[in-house]
Amino acid sequence: MGLNDGSYVVLPHFTWNVKNGAKNTRNMLSMYSEHLAAKLAKESDVSEITVFWEVPYHKEANNVAKFSYERNGEQMMVGEEWFDQVIRE
Repeated sequence: MGLNDGSYVVLPHFTWNVKNGAKNTRNMLSMYSEHLAAKLAKESDVSEITVFWEVPYHKEANNVAKFSYERNGEQMMVGEEWFDQVIRE
């Protein structure tokens, strides 16, 4: 998705197929989302990232986590984290 300033918003949708408990699932999704944001921060034309995760083991056909990041200088900063009830403790 492009913005008026020529930068992009990246909206990846992923599926996590590992059968972990709720806490481990949250930790893994957070870790992989942060890693992706750090990699995309190197792309100067990316201004925002929102990562959506489905985890069929916990909830079929719905997002169970969302992570938003915004550019702050040379890096991406976490804006919001959301977890569905099925993986919250």
